[in-house]
Amino acid sequence: MYSYNPATGIHHSTMVIGLDVSHPPPSNFSAPSICGAVLTTNEELTIYTADIALQMGGRRVEKITDLRQLIANLIFRRYQIMGGVAPNDPQRVRKLREIWPEFVFIYR
Repeated sequence: MYSYNPATGIHHSTMVIGLDVSHPPPSNFSAPSICGAVLTTNEELTIYTADIALQMGGRRVEKITDLRQLIANLIFRRYQIMGGVAPNDPQRVRKLREIWPEFVFIYR
């Protein structure tokens, strides 16, 4: 069962994803933009895993071009950090439910 912490206002089955794109200075015509992403890996939302990706497709691209792969990499790391689940584990379904959050917030 998922619990709620009234002191923080956070459900313990919450994951936060943060995304941002950084651009080179206007005078630089050859460098690509870079996307950064973070994802929480604990119930208190205080520990994050991070990844970056080059934004191919032109200068100053705001749209995150490979968002699906970027988020998939972060979710796989969350899965590993939170203990993973062996395929033959009899408690596999319960453990997967504990690892996968009920609430996901994405900030851009």
